[in-house]
Amino acid sequence: MAMKFMIFNNPNGQREAKAGSSSAGLDKLLKDGSVEAAYSTFGGGHIYVVTADDPEELAAKVRGNPFFRDSHTEVVPVMDALDFVRGAKKAFA
Repeated sequence: MAMKFMIFNNPNGQREAKAGSSSAGLDKLLKDGSVEAAYSTFGGGHIYVVTADDPEELAAKVRGNPFFRDSHTEVVPVMDALDFVRGAKKAFA
C-alpha cells in the first residue's frame, strides 16, 4: 500500500547546491508526479511531499534529492486528515 511522506530538509552548513541548477530537475519531478508538492522555507530549507510504495522507493526519493547531502533530513509519514479521523472513530467506537 502506498504511503505519503513529508520530507523536511534544513541546511547543515555544507556548501549548498545552487537552486537554479536543480530547478529543471524539480520541474520534471513535479510534472511526472514523483514529487507531489515542494516548498522552500525562508531559512534556506525546503519541504517536499512524496508517495512511496515501499522503503526502497522512499529511500530513492529521499536520497535522490540534489540537496540531500547539504541538509539535515527528517521524514514524516502523513495521511489525509479525514481518513485519519474516520479510522480513529472506527478503532475507538
